[in-house]
Amino acid sequence: MPYVCSHCHTRFDSEAAELVCPNCGAEAGIEPVKPGVPLAMRLFGAILAAAGLAAVVGSVVVAVA
Repeated sequence: MPYVCSHCHTRFDSEAAELVCPNCGAEAGIEPVKPGVPLAMRLFGAILAAAGLAAVVGSVVVAVA
């Protein structure tokens, strides 16, 4: 199973009962890697894209008028 160290951000695979980061030796802060992008981050990206599009469209409308 893939894990990531929250201290040094090293990704590694481990099947051991005790998890230790191979890079920094940390025993705490080892988290399983979660697949995909969280919903909150996708929604935030959609809001930023909509705001950018609105700014561009607003600029074009003001320039043409």
